[in-house]
Amino acid sequence: MKNLVSFFVVLFRLPFILETDNPPSSQSFNLKSSLLINHLNTRLKPRYYSISSSPEAQKDQVSITVSVVRGEAFSGRGEYQGVTSNFLMELKPGDDIVVFFRTQRSFKLPEDSAVPIVMVGPGTGIAPFRGFLQARQAKQKEGEHLGDAHLYFGSRHEQYDYLYNDEIEAYEEEGVVTMHTAFSRMENKPKTYVQDVMKEQEEELIEMIEDKGAHIYICGEGGSMAPQVEETLKKCFINRRQSTEKEAQEWLDGLQEEGRFVKDVW
Repeated sequence: MKNLVSFFVVLFRLPFILETDNPPSSQSFNLKSSLLINHLNTRLKPRYYSISSSPEAQKDQVSITVSVVRGEAFSGRGEYQGVTSNFLMELKPGDDIVVFFRTQRSFKLPEDSAVPIVMVGPGTGIAPFRGFLQARQAKQKEGEHLGDAHLYFGSRHEQYDYLYNDEIEAYEEEGVVTMHTAFSRMENKPKTYVQDVMKEQEEELIEMIEDKGAHIYICGEGGSMAPQVEETLKKCFINRRQSTEKEAQEWLDGLQEEGRFVKDVW
């Protein structure tokens, strides 16, 4: 009976164990594959990744940007490995995987390429904006006029995790985007986040949104980064328009209702 109870405890906790810690090594059980798959299917949450490519540049290929998660196990025993990110890292060319698409209809470039855009994507939040820039480059090559595009990107180290650095520098040289960077773990330099850079450029930022009709996009961590960026936008509006907190919130809500302020956060 004790072993039976232990079996069901392990089975019930298996998704949690896989997601947060190393599986226990003190016990082993024979599980039917169908039982295991059905159980995991109902308890493991799907992982959603923003597509980081444009069909206008990569017709037969879809790219995603994934941070491989590894660190000390919560229990202090061994190493914790993110389930899906490590699974993806270990795939080889030609391997088959099952995927599905969840459409984010509002998170797209304006129909008119001349409309300015502001993109905020720290870390892997840069993913959809890489696709945006590919699409803008394709439109530019077709002779379309491009409105201003400003991308705010942040990470810890410029040398180690400035994602797509070479690509973006090339886009900047071609006039596809203006890049703004912030790095928080640079030696002998103060911690800088995208919000700090946005504050420094509040006049240009508010002018582009208010006077030129720019669309604003945020992608990335939704627990702290996205709310902080929203607060920064409101503070910039308050400073430039001498408005109240309530008016700034109404302004931001209005942009969202118009479809000019959209988020893809997790």
